[in-house]
Amino acid sequence: MHAAARAWFQDPACPKVEPSVVSRWRSLLRAWFEDESLPLYVRKSRDPRGAPVVHYSGREIVATDNTVAHYALMHALRGSCPSLDQIRSDVESRAIPVAMILKKHERVGCTRGRALTHRPLNDNGWKVCHIDPVRLRSNKDMGEIPMGVIRESFERLLDPGNMFLIPKTWAGLGELPEFIQAARSLSSSSTGTPR
Repeated sequence: MHAAARAWFQDPACPKVEPSVVSRWRSLLRAWFEDESLPLYVRKSRDPRGAPVVHYSGREIVATDNTVAHYALMHALRGSCPSLDQIRSDVESRAIPVAMILKKHERVGCTRGRALTHRPLNDNGWKVCHIDPVRLRSNKDMGEIPMGVIRESFERLLDPGNMFLIPKTWAGLGELPEFIQAARSLSSSSTGTPR
């Protein structure tokens, strides 16, 4: 399986983000975290998606599914990285997707995002996977989770260098250790910075 995974990541058909774009995104995510006026998006399934929770530090935290990763990866695959001002504008205009489909009870409180109605990655047959886990696993209220844990989840979720694409027909393979290790190896060697 490891050979098949390496073959996929070395195949020209495998979409990849340029290392310089990954570097720009990592700088953006650091600046985003430092700007306390901006909410932090984290993957947490128990909370209503798009509804901000005020952390004990005063920072807004917003629960999402994997959809916000699509937002980052779609930009990165095009070679683009928004500015902090563009992120601020996207937050205010609710342009950042927080769910593929919002449940009826979530629509009312969803003030920091929207449903992703146009899904170019999925519609074109791709599944977005992560190298390092992104789900915020805690039974605590988001407002009570230590900020260091929130930051790690936020950065891993939106870092294009922590993502890879596989065909949707192979979806389950993206969870296998062999595929994750091959993606990690490729990511580390192309960006020069291990995840």
